[in-house]
Parts: sequence; structure tokens; C-alpha cells
Amino acid sequence: MSRKKAGAEAKRKKITEQPLLATVVKRKKEIKDRLAVAGSQFQNALQEASKKNQEARQWKTKLDSLLYRHADSNGRVAERYKPDLEHLMNMVETGEGEARLASEKHIRLRDERTALSEEFSSLFFYATLDDVLGYQDEVAQAEKGVADFQTKIARQGEIIDKASSLGGELIALNREREDLLAAIETGDATKEDLKELDEKIAVASKEAGNKNTITKEAQQTILGLNRKLVDAEGELKYLESQREEILRQFFTSEAVDAIFGLESQTRFPKANDTP
Repeated sequence: MSRKKAGAEAKRKKITEQPLLATVVKRKKEIKDRLAVAGSQFQNALQEASKKNQEARQWKTKLDSLLYRHADSNGRVAERYKPDLEHLMNMVETGEGEARLASEKHIRLRDERTALSEEFSSLFFYATLDDVLGYQDEVAQAEKGVADFQTKIARQGEIIDKASSLGGELIALNREREDLLAAIETGDATKEDLKELDEKIAVASKEAGNKNTITKEAQQTILGLNRKLVDAEGELKYLESQREEILRQFFTSEAVDAIFGLESQTRFPKANDTP
């Protein structure tokens, strides 16, 4: 059975929940963070090593100059120059020691960067086409979840907007009642017309009385939905952060298959294997 067919028939597992992927992604992030720090430390150490070596050479030059000017053929200097000689010899020894330590630190950081880069390149898990398709399904579901919460929040906003207009409707109906009472007095309307209007006013009054309750409930609903939206957006962001790594591992797996054949599947850990 082909790898593609087997993947299609198998129950699809979420690749983002596979321990191996989580381990690889986590370790790669750790390495990236460490490389960023190590890069700065490496440059600082390089500059420090260069500075210390230069200082050591300057002290050595001063010592050589003193010996050249004041030492006899046997390398001995007069008593009056011995304090200067001793001072310069101490400074040369100290400078060379500091330069050696700075160089060792520089080399150690260089080796650490090299080791981290090699480890970063070696991290691998076997990702199939079915894994990628499953991942895309996860992203689509997460995007839908975010959109659903946004729609629900907008709907609650519409409820608040509608509630804010309830008082205005009652004012308009009461004004209409005043006009109708005047019309009844002049014989241009009947009390039956007033009864119908009073029913509308009763409904509007009840709704206006519930205005604060409706608004408060909608506002609280929005607060709760916003928290759920933040969680949903966080999940979507997490999934999207996996895209580059999943695709890289998939294309690497495809290259492995192309070079070594399908037998290579037994040589590498697969994303849906249990540890």
C-alpha cells in the first residue's frame, strides 16, 4: 500500500499534538533564543580578546624598549631601572593572562554557537502529506472559531445599540398620544384609536424598563466572549507558528523518500509515532 493511500485510510491524528513535533519545535526555539544571546556574547568576547591582546603587546613593547635601552650584553639592567623592569614584567604577565582568558572565552563561545547550529540543523521528525492536511484542518477550525466569536460579539453590540433607542421610541409614542388626545377632543379621532396606541405604549414602556437589564446582560456577554476570543486567537497564533516547521519537516521527509526510497520511513521517527 502506498504511503499516501495508507495515510488517507488511517485515522488522522493532529500533528500539532504529537510529542515529537512539540519537542522539536520547543528545542528549536530554545536554540534560536540561545543563538541570539550567544551571538552577542561572541562578538563582545571577540572584541574583548582583541583588546586584551593589543594591551599585552603594548606592555611587551614597552618592556622590550626598556631592555633595549638599559640592559647590558648579559641582559642585566642597573638598579635604578629594576623597579620599572619589575613593573613592566608584571604587566606583561597580567596582560598575557587576561588575553589568554579572553581568547579562551571567545573560542568557547564560538564552539557553542557551532554546536547549537549543528543541533538545530539535525532536529528532524517524519511528516507525511496526511499530517500536513490534518494541520491545515486544525488551522481552518481555529480560524472559524475566531470568526464565530467575533460574530457573536458583534451581535451583542447590535443588541446594545437597539436597547439604547428604546427610550426614544417611548418618548415619540407619548408625544403621539398627546396629539391623539387633542384629536379626540376636537372630534377628529376616537377612544378606540387611543386604546390601540396605549397598547403600543405599554409594550414600549416595558421594553424601556428592561433597557438597563438588556444592556448590562449584553455587556457582560461581550466580556465573556472577549475572553474566549483571546483564547481562540492564542490557539490560532500557536497553530500558525507551527506552519513553517511542519512544512520544512514535510519537504525534508519528501526529500528523504526521494533519495532513499520509502524504506527510509523505518529509519526516522514519525510524527504520529508514540515515544
